[in-house]
Parts: sequence; C-alpha cells; structure tokens
Amino acid sequence: MKEDELKEILNREQNQFRWNSWLAGLLDSCGNIMLSKTYVYGKIEIKLQRQDHECFENIKIKYGGSVKVCRTGIRYRLKHQEGLKNLLEDINGHLRIPVRLYQVQELCKKNNIELKQPDNTIRLDNAWISGFFDGIGSIVINQTTLENKKQLVIIFNQKTNQILLTLQQLFGGKIYINTNKQSGMYKYALYFTKKEEILQLYAYFKKFPSRSDKNKRILLIAQYYDLQTKLRLIENQKLWNQFLNQWEYHISDEIQSKALLKAVKREKRKNLIKYLKLKPAGHLLIHIIGVAAIYLMQFYFIGILPWICVIAFMFLELGIAFLQAYVFVLLTLIYIANIINLH
Repeated sequence: MKEDELKEILNREQNQFRWNSWLAGLLDSCGNIMLSKTYVYGKIEIKLQRQDHECFENIKIKYGGSVKVCRTGIRYRLKHQEGLKNLLEDINGHLRIPVRLYQVQELCKKNNIELKQPDNTIRLDNAWISGFFDGIGSIVINQTTLENKKQLVIIFNQKTNQILLTLQQLFGGKIYINTNKQSGMYKYALYFTKKEEILQLYAYFKKFPSRSDKNKRILLIAQYYDLQTKLRLIENQKLWNQFLNQWEYHISDEIQSKALLKAVKREKRKNLIKYLKLKPAGHLLIHIIGVAAIYLMQFYFIGILPWICVIAFMFLELGIAFLQAYVFVLLTLIYIANIINLH
C-alpha cells in the first residue's frame, strides 16, 4: 500500500472518529432517544436554534431523517431502521450522560447492537465537548455594559452540574445557578469570562471545530481580543461596529448577558453575607473605617485625620481584647479557687 493511500485512510478514520464523538456530544446535550409501540426500532430527535439548519442538513445527508422548523427552533428526527442503526453504531461508546446511556441501551437491544461503555473521564482528544457546546452552549458579548466594558462570555447550560464540574476542572470558569421565577425550576450554568480560560477553549475549538452556527463567533475570538487591545489605546466606534456586524448580534445575547449579571450579583450577596457572619464587630468597624480613610485621602482639607481614627480604633480594639483576656483569666481563677476551698 502506498504512503499517500495510507495517509488518506488514516485521515478518513480520524475524521470519522471526530464526527462520531461530536454527534454523541450533541445528542447528550439536546437529543432525545425514544422507544414506543409506534416506533418499534426507536426514534431520535435533536433540537437546535433556527440558524443551525445547515448542521442538521449534514446529519440528514449521512443518516436520512427529516428536518422541520418548529416554534422553539429547528428539529431533526430520525425513525427509519437503517439510519438509526448506522447512527447508533457511530455514537456507540461516546455517549456520557447517564439518561442518554440508558435510552440508547434500550435502543441497542432492539437493533441487536452491543452497547460500549465510554471512558470514565472527559478527554480533550475528541470532539465530544464541541458537540456538547453546539447543543447547550452559547458565546455572547455582554451588551448590557457595552459602553463601559465589552466582555466576551462563553456559557455552558445544563440541568445537572456533573458534566459542568468536569469542564470546570479542564478549563476553569465559574458555575452559577439560574432560577426561573415563574416555574421555580433551576439549571446550572458554567460561565467563562477570563481571557486565559476563553483562549484555552479557543485552542480546543481550533482542533475540534464547532459544526453549528456558533463556530462563526468562535473564529472571531482572536480578532475580538486584538480589537480590545486597539480600543484601549484609541477609542474607535467604527471599528467596533464593523466587528459587531461580523459577530451578528442576536436578541438572545442580551438575555444571556442579563442572566450572567444576575448570577454575579447573587454570588456577591452570598459572599458578603458569609463575610459579615465571620467578621467580629470590631474588625468589621476597622475595615469600614479603613476603606473610608482610603476614599477620603483624595480630599486634601481632611488630610491624615481618617488614618488617626483608624489607628485609634485599632488600639481600642487591642485594649478591649486585653480586657476580655483579663476578665476571662480572673473568672477562671475564681472558679478554680471556689472548687478547692469548698471541697
């Protein structure tokens, strides 16, 4: 066999492996596998946003099925046996979500396919994370603070935090809980806002590209950070507007940004309550006066007076600590003396 032919076979196998792991990630995130009396061999459904029509067309070419626009987005459905069998063979051994594994196990029995178990840990040498992101992820620019800070955010949403914790170990980020006030239901969200974390994800997506409409924005990440560096030196609204045209801003971006701000505010409130619970009253008073002193230093007519107050309060706190220690020792000695004399 010639070297060129061998390379071609290896590339084909590698591309097939990437496709299989990507499709499994997509099914894990937003797919549904069903068995019923109507669909004896099963039925697979995947739902995405309307702009991901091309993504579904590629799946349809490979396995057949139907693509339909619905009220909440766009839906892919596969229910004929041959296509189902081919798809099951491709995703077998790549699925990770317990619910999806249980569903596919029943489907494999019906189609006489032996179920393969996935690796225990999520790895970076396949496209599963890419498919998972295409299903439940989003990449937005925080439009709510656009005039002050143009913040790039990558988000993974999930009903449980099991997968999100693993992704957090791999790439970083912060996990928040978003609650729906009307329904009372909640879901977990993993937010990436730091440049280092986002560039790590960007390096992964360069190796295993997203196959949905989100890939257009992923490819603009490097350009976004270059533009941010330029805008720090020279404010140029025209350059930013041109970039936004490439970005193709959607209304959903603003919704995601508001959700992030609410989650951050909620986290700050929790941290403040924890801080207030742990800090004694005297320490807290010194802390407050110290912050006020730093702020008041900019007013020259006040001068060093705030710092004198801080030092005075520190000595007062120290004196109270000695007094408390003295009283504690005195009461202990009286207690011990009473025990000895009475017995």
